[in-house]
Amino acid sequence: MLSSRMSKRNLWIDRGGSILLEALLAVSIISISLVLIIQAYGTTLKASFLTVDYSRAILLAENYFAQMLFMKEVVEPKSADEQEFFEGFALTVEENKPDINPVGELNQVMLHLTWKTGQKTRDLSFETFFLKDKK
Repeated sequence: MLSSRMSKRNLWIDRGGSILLEALLAVSIISISLVLIIQAYGTTLKASFLTVDYSRAILLAENYFAQMLFMKEVVEPKSADEQEFFEGFALTVEENKPDINPVGELNQVMLHLTWKTGQKTRDLSFETFFLKDKK
């Protein structure tokens, strides 16, 4: 009889310790999960801000290339004021003319856009070919 009481008492003591251990384990799993979710949210927010800047840079480059096609010539910025293309975006254009061109005047045009995001300087480069007809 005494041994059955002792075994029930030991079972109760052991069970109380395991409940505390289970609660501690559950709280630590939940806290690690919350930290990971908050970090993922911050990373996503940063990526969305960068996406806006890169999208704007791509649209500005597309606008410049459309202007180049409309005017039928490559317009290079001459001064520092012209290099400041649009709200913090700086533009540099480089045109390479080959020596021999049997078809027409085929020029390689390289466009380089730079801008600052916070403390970092970001940049995008584009390269295309522009054909001017022989006259």
